[in-house]
This record gives sequence, structure tokens and C-alpha cells, in this order.
Amino acid sequence: MIENKISAQDQMIIQRLKERIAQLDVENSLLTKASSSIEHDDTNLLNDDDNHHDLDTLLKRISKLKVLIRVANDRFGKSLTIEGIE
Repeated sequence: MIENKISAQDQMIIQRLKERIAQLDVENSLLTKASSSIEHDDTNLLNDDDNHHDLDTLLKRISKLKVLIRVANDRFGKSLTIEGIE
């Protein structure tokens, strides 16, 4: 009886760990995709001086960075904001 209870608890723990791994995998994929997109945007910004003055391009980049900050805040339990970055 005790062995069955321990086994059931172990199975619940294993299931929770699998769910957490899946969640982290999704977050990692999102961060990788966003980071790759930002790096691509950075390369475009460096290669084209006109883009430095393109408000739409800057707003898109800021929007992507906000998503990265939100994901990182959720993942690490922080409350960093864009305004808090120097």
C-alpha cells in the first residue's frame, strides 16, 4: 500500500517535470527565434544608415525586445522594464 502511494507520487512528480521541460523548451524556442530575428534586424540596421532614422524599424525592434523582456521576467521571476534599462 505504501509502495503504491510512493509510486503514484513519483509518477506525479515525473509528469510535472515533463510538463516543465516542455514549457522551458517552448520558452527557449521563443527566445531563440526572437533573438535570431533581433540579430538579423541589428545587421540590417548596421548595413543601412537610413534605417537608423526609420521610426517603424525602431518601433518593431523595441516591440521584439519587449517580448524578450516579458518572457525573461516570467521565466526568472523578475520585473525588469525597458525604462529600467540604461
